[in-house]
Amino acid sequence: MNKLVLVLMSAILVYGSCKTDGEPVETEFPVPEVSPILIEEVILNPLETVQELIEEEHFDPDTITPEVYNTAKKDVQQLIKELNQIIRSRNYNVWVSYLGEAYFEEINSPEFLQRVSESSFLKSKNTVLSDGKDYFTHVVVPSRANSRVDDIEFVSQNRVKAFMVTAQGQRLRLYDLEDFGDGWKIIN
Repeated sequence: MNKLVLVLMSAILVYGSCKTDGEPVETEFPVPEVSPILIEEVILNPLETVQELIEEEHFDPDTITPEVYNTAKKDVQQLIKELNQIIRSRNYNVWVSYLGEAYFEEINSPEFLQRVSESSFLKSKNTVLSDGKDYFTHVVVPSRANSRVDDIEFVSQNRVKAFMVTAQGQRLRLYDLEDFGDGWKIIN
């Protein structure tokens, strides 16, 4: 909720910085340059703060040492092995403990559930999702029970994308993960 307030406050500052005659007023706060892609991300992911997205946009993956990369990859591979067991056993309550708070809220939102329910996969099975447990049962279990991590990509100092590489060489993104200090959690 605080992140959404920050985004709204930023919008109010921008809106309030214009005179009624249309001339912009200088503000005391520096406004970072934001790419159109970043603006689209804010609209699509309103739970993200503008600052987090700016940091990710300007993140240099070359700052990640090989040791940090290898440790993170090993940790993420172990996490996915654990998740596979949890998913195969259909243990929703334990699976939820591996989710970031914002992601848990998202998968339980009516908008998300409706959007996923309209996918061709679920429509062909006449399945309509009503809560996060339905999402877990009908989407996560069939698609993630046998995942493996072949590669990771850092998007910030504590966020990675985990990929599986197919026999044809195609990289499939499995998870977006964030290290909250006490271990990696699924954030998307």
